[in-house]
Amino acid sequence: LAPSVRAKVGDAHLQGLLRDLDPAELLTPEEIRAVDKPLLFVWGGNDGILPAHNRQFFLDNLPEHATVELPDEWGHSPYLDRPRELSQMIVQFVRDQVPLTA
Repeated sequence: LAPSVRAKVGDAHLQGLLRDLDPAELLTPEEIRAVDKPLLFVWGGNDGILPAHNRQFFLDNLPEHATVELPDEWGHSPYLDRPRELSQMIVQFVRDQVPLTA
């Protein structure tokens, strides 16, 4: 992971996890493109942790059927900062995939 990411994560335990991360454990472009299930990709436009080239890696390799959401005002952790909006987005995505019948 980029040194800038490591520097932004001040916790020594988290820094150790990042330092020990094996690149072989990361998804390859081929693995990402091979996802054949419904896929919701959410990345906050104000992510101050991961650099933009990480987001671009996914955008370049997502399968065509992926739903992409890039809310400008969201940061790195929408599950903490915007849990209601994120939950609504996920629920709507699931509903769009499997419409409920009466």
